Amino acid sequence: MTRTRGHTWGIAYAVLAALCNATIGLFTNLGIRASLPPDTIAFYRCVVAFLAVTVLMMIRRERPVSLAFARANLRKICVCAFCGIFVLYYFETMSYRFTSVTNVTFLLMSTSAIVTFVLAALVLRERSGAWKLVGLGLVLVGIFFMVFGGGLYRPSLRGDALAIVAGVGYALFLVCARRFNLGSGLAVLWCFFAVGMVYLAVPLVVAGSFAIELRDLPIVMLLGVVPTLGGFYCTTRALELLEASQVQMFEMSEPLFASVMAFVLLRQAVSGPEACGGACILLGLLVADKRANPAPAL
Repeated sequence: MTRTRGHTWGIAYAVLAALCNATIGLFTNLGIRASLPPDTIAFYRCVVAFLAVTVLMMIRRERPVSLAFARANLRKICVCAFCGIFVLYYFETMSYRFTSVTNVTFLLMSTSAIVTFVLAALVLRERSGAWKLVGLGLVLVGIFFMVFGGGLYRPSLRGDALAIVAGVGYALFLVCARRFNLGSGLAVLWCFFAVGMVYLAVPLVVAGSFAIELRDLPIVMLLGVVPTLGGFYCTTRALELLEASQVQMFEMSEPLFASVMAFVLLRQAVSGPEACGGACILLGLLVADKRANPAPAL
């Protein structure tokens, strides 16, 4: 695979991750409206993803993770799982309890983008050229128009703070995953979800209940398969082919997919400012990739 082709595939995986992640707000809100506690949602979506990966490995007859690999990479796996699964899933899901999907998307994505660009430059020594910075600015302006231009933002100190923490966690995951170079195979995902389940089980142990109703299983299964397994896999694949800041940039197309889903499924009309914001996001992605130097496949 040439660098150009690898770069194109990296963008495709990042955009697919954004598409998968755009369903999180919809499915999570359905679960919360059904009186399913947010910490329970976060735990069981990880359980479903773990079981799905296990089944896929059995179908494909893939060998389980070797003890040598686990021992050599346990610390790295624990760090990535803590940032990308526990911090992201737990705090993002909790934020939906106090604020809207729009607020969470705006604050999480904006925080994650800014923190990722800073850490990628400091830790990974990624170059933030003029085109990339201009592209980032356009994308942030686009998200701002989609949220504030449409009058969708409703401040909530607690919910906003939780969304910001989730954004920081996701940024740390992107940088750490790129730095550690653990790969994106099913065995690696199996390790991430296994450790993530342990982290996410702690709040439920403290609360003293792992109870879940049968009627809530469809929502949890959708969350576990589409945004959790699908989004996580596509993100890790993209990180093998692109810089962390580039992956984050293209995953910021998530609000576009969320708006399209709201229009198609909920018949929510798209306002003028939202359309302008969407155009800014697309333009920003094109500008950021104009002079991007694709990272070689790892």
